[in-house]
Amino acid sequence: MTYLYQIYEWVYFPRIGFNFISLKVEMVSLVLISSLIWFVDAFKKMEETSFYVNPVFYIIAAFLLYFCSTFIVFVVTDYMKQYKMNIRGFYMIILYAALVLRITLLVVFWKASRIK
Repeated sequence: MTYLYQIYEWVYFPRIGFNFISLKVEMVSLVLISSLIWFVDAFKKMEETSFYVNPVFYIIAAFLLYFCSTFIVFVVTDYMKQYKMNIRGFYMIILYAALVLRITLLVVFWKASRIK
């Protein structure tokens, strides 16, 4: 629905262009809400003996960490630019979060492929 709205906005209001800010907010909120629902559902059922064995836990935790850290950085960036502060350190947070996400996904998929 988000992409259809963006296409509608692009077709009928071409001077404005795409509003990527609303896409970022919607993507982050979608990840946060779906992760929260998964965690609540997992703790209610308690079917798994340990979350350390479940690869889905690592995938959801990695995406949750990545989206939360990048969202905070993107929110603070405009404030930092306005007051001409150094924002290079905040972009390092994005780099480290992306690195943790990629390594976590690589390890999880590698372990999952070895089990089968």
